[in-house]
Amino acid sequence: MFRALPGGDRRPPLKLGTKITLLVTGVACLALLLLGGAAVWTAGLAHEAAVGRQNLKLARLLAEMPEVRAGLAAPDPAAVLQPLAERLRRTLGVDLIVVIGMDRIRYSHYDPRYVKTLYSAGDEARALRGESYVSKCSCVGVQSVRGLAPVRAPDGRQVGVVVVGTFVDNVAAGTRQLQAALGVSLAVSLAVAAAAARWVARSIKASLFGLEPPEIASLLRERELILQSIREGLVAVGRDGRITLMNEAARALAGVQGDPVGRPADEVVPELRLVDLLAGDSAQEDVEVFLGQRVVLLSRIPVTEGGRVVGALVTFRDKTEVTRLAEELTGVRRFVEAVRAQNHEFLNKLQTLAGLIHLGSYDEALAFIAQTTRGRQEAMGRLLAAVRDAATVGLLMGKLSEAQEKGVELVVDPGSRVNALPPHFDSSAMVCVLGNLVENAIEALAAGPRGARRVTVAVREEPDHLHLEVADNGPGIPPDMRTRIFRRGVSTKSPGRGLGLYLVRARVEQAGGEITVDCPPEGGSRFVVRIPRQLPGSAAGAAVG
Repeated sequence: MFRALPGGDRRPPLKLGTKITLLVTGVACLALLLLGGAAVWTAGLAHEAAVGRQNLKLARLLAEMPEVRAGLAAPDPAAVLQPLAERLRRTLGVDLIVVIGMDRIRYSHYDPRYVKTLYSAGDEARALRGESYVSKCSCVGVQSVRGLAPVRAPDGRQVGVVVVGTFVDNVAAGTRQLQAALGVSLAVSLAVAAAAARWVARSIKASLFGLEPPEIASLLRERELILQSIREGLVAVGRDGRITLMNEAARALAGVQGDPVGRPADEVVPELRLVDLLAGDSAQEDVEVFLGQRVVLLSRIPVTEGGRVVGALVTFRDKTEVTRLAEELTGVRRFVEAVRAQNHEFLNKLQTLAGLIHLGSYDEALAFIAQTTRGRQEAMGRLLAAVRDAATVGLLMGKLSEAQEKGVELVVDPGSRVNALPPHFDSSAMVCVLGNLVENAIEALAAGPRGARRVTVAVREEPDHLHLEVADNGPGIPPDMRTRIFRRGVSTKSPGRGLGLYLVRARVEQAGGEITVDCPPEGGSRFVVRIPRQLPGSAAGAAVG
């Protein structure tokens, strides 16, 4: 990847590690330069102040010397104080020692030409009043930092002033030495900062798997496209129960508006109870959960770190499509069963016809054929006239043949009539509910003793609901199982069963209906399903109310 520069020059972009190194080094360099400049400036001021304090101490010390006091009291003060001051100046390593009288006449000076001349620095007024202090001023063309201290006679009377000073150029020389030491320290610090920046850059690059920013951006775009293109809902939940990721499919299924990232999961989709899933550390697959008016299949993968759950990745999909496919497959199976039963039935009838023809009873054979076809057509005609849903009619016709094969009488209540199914309870739901109830009744009777085995089916439209009823005269349901019969895996049949009634209840509750079971004392069982014509809260329902 190259970026075109003016003039046709093409240079490769800087690597992430180089950018980080340059950035961190630049910031460190700027910080160190600012800090170093402030330190140098502060060090210069501090060094100058220290020189002033040292000179003030020397001035006070010299002002207390008896030789200085005696010299100021001598007839010729300069003859005594000039050699004394020069000797002390060389011994103490200062640049100037000036002793002046109360009349501001110099009695000593590093330049003999100024001995016995008037003091002209202009900073002596406070000292002549008895104060000790540090001053910075220019005298005889040279600037110096000086300390001034009053000289007092044994009786306490002030007799003069001692001035001890260091030339500013010499103070600056000492400051430059200090600055040089600080410069070395700053250079070493800068080298260490550059090495640390390089190490930080390598660490960051390693944590990013050696990827460059354009590559990371490309991966993020691909990740977003993949997440948003999958049809399954995907939700990632952190340890604190807040959503860290939710794709478009999940938002559509859950009806979530806006960006849910960062919000509590139980607030966004309370039906899924995502936070409860964080309590365990085992994976879950295809758990059925109601999400509004939908049944979704939910799977959960825990995210662990250090042996504890720190989050969960949850996927879910609308069960309607899965159920529709399963019901289509189930419908094919039932169709095959019905065809097999009819095949068995017609084989018996063909054998009967073959026998009549073999005996030459042609009139009886024709009558038998007419009776058989007439009964089948009459049953089909009655069902088609009463029930306008083709899937329901096909189901009942198949069940009639299946029941007849198993020696069970299946009767459709003559009062059955359905013009149209409720909009929220379609043909697939009708086949699932009615088919499972009739199937269970036939199987319960077929497994029992022979006799008057009868199943009655009623399908009626009431003013405010659809009424389904399946009754049989079989052994009924044991009392201890009547409260558990609709649970998943609970069955009075062989192990591995117990799904049919669970699905029946799920579809009924999804449609806003209810199902009840009654077992009379004389035996048998009766299942009643009531499906409202309109769901509570729907537009039509609101208009009616």
